[in-house]
Amino acid sequence: MAGSDGLFEEEPRAMDKSTRGWRGSARKRPQVYGQSPALLFDVAGLVDWLRIQFPRSTPHHVEARTGIAAASVENWLHRRSQPSVEHFTLLIAAFGPALLQACLRQPPVWVEQAAKQERKREIDEQIAKLMEERDGYSAGLVLGEAQA
Repeated sequence: MAGSDGLFEEEPRAMDKSTRGWRGSARKRPQVYGQSPALLFDVAGLVDWLRIQFPRSTPHHVEARTGIAAASVENWLHRRSQPSVEHFTLLIAAFGPALLQACLRQPPVWVEQAAKQERKREIDEQIAKLMEERDGYSAGLVLGEAQA
């Protein structure tokens, strides 16, 4: 039986553009992890974090630290792709919880605490190096005074 548009009523609405499915890559919808969009991976956060850490030659610095090809990193920076699970694991292993915190729209409390703890450890290491350098200068002054 023909409908008003000349098609059989049993046929799908082939001419109706509103029924057309997702037109993205491989005709698959983007994956959504978890129930809350707040926990979604934030590519912009990753890109911003990497650019802050390495303002010049970002892809090459990331490649040197992680072994991930600079071309892959370049694709992330230009938002042509996202890191694979393997690459993201390498990034977290190399850069720690601070990177993970930057990549989550609303990171869980444990991620924030881990990032703060890591930053505290980095600051303590810097203080220890500076104190060692200062002590070296103090020892040099004492030797210099003894020679005079």
